[in-house]
Amino acid sequence: MVSESTKPALPKPSPSSRSGGNVFHVLSIPFRWLGREIEITARMMVNNVLVSVCGTQLTLGVALKNGLAGSDILRVYLISWMLSFLYTYTFDAGNQAKGGTEDAHNKPWRPVPAGLVTERGLRVRYILANILYAYLGWRFGVLPWVLFWQATMIALNTFQGRWYFLSKQITMQLGVVALFAIAWGVVEPINTLAWQWILFSGILFVFPLIMEDLKDIEGDRVVGRRTLIDIFGQWPVRIWSASWTFTLPFFQHFGLYVPSGADVLNIAICDVLVTGSCWTVAYRLLRYRTPRQDAATYIMFYGAFLLALSASCILYL
Repeated sequence: MVSESTKPALPKPSPSSRSGGNVFHVLSIPFRWLGREIEITARMMVNNVLVSVCGTQLTLGVALKNGLAGSDILRVYLISWMLSFLYTYTFDAGNQAKGGTEDAHNKPWRPVPAGLVTERGLRVRYILANILYAYLGWRFGVLPWVLFWQATMIALNTFQGRWYFLSKQITMQLGVVALFAIAWGVVEPINTLAWQWILFSGILFVFPLIMEDLKDIEGDRVVGRRTLIDIFGQWPVRIWSASWTFTLPFFQHFGLYVPSGADVLNIAICDVLVTGSCWTVAYRLLRYRTPRQDAATYIMFYGAFLLALSASCILYL
């Protein structure tokens, strides 16, 4: 029997436990999880975040063309944003779930090389996000185009290595068709005008996208990926991308703006915005040539793409 004098002293409850600290600790768990997922998502999508906005701009333009207003515009805009976000999220998760080695050289801030998540963890997120994406596609009447994009992603992630230079262009062309069709389809069925926008503001904008490889040369070589830079060299790729980017405003003007029947002032605003952004990118491709500068030029090209789609809002106001 232990005497009172030899009994071990019981620890006194801490102020935090007396005041319900354990409860606050449990309640903070979801917030920590949410914060971690936000950081993973931000690091994963930072290079392509503008793509999540591009689809919504086209949706907004189609909504204005159809005379929607108020709550109806807000509804289709939010639907388009969710679908555009998942379009980009699933692409980045699937791509980066296989690209840890390359990203350690080219993009060390991404979640896998930064140690925030494993490649297996990104694969799990890729699968779950695609399930949600398919459900929302079905719910809002664009499931065929969502499935089309999912099949395109599988093809892109399968045909890497030596065939990357060919598969990347083909799958990105198909991907932009899916992006536009989904953004348009949440407002009205795909029609002739939709295909005009898919061609002049979508497919033609993919041709200069080989500029992306200019900023990733070192990482591509580490993983043995064969790009058009390996085949033709840097300068032919720069000249190709710059030439295409320079001519894009003309395709926009004669293929979309003039046939729209919009006011001359609206067309002029579209021309100034798209021409200024595209020609800036073309100049930078030839003038600034470090990996960091090429990365900035690539982001600016997506800005030009965003403005090209935002033109739909200006034309149909």
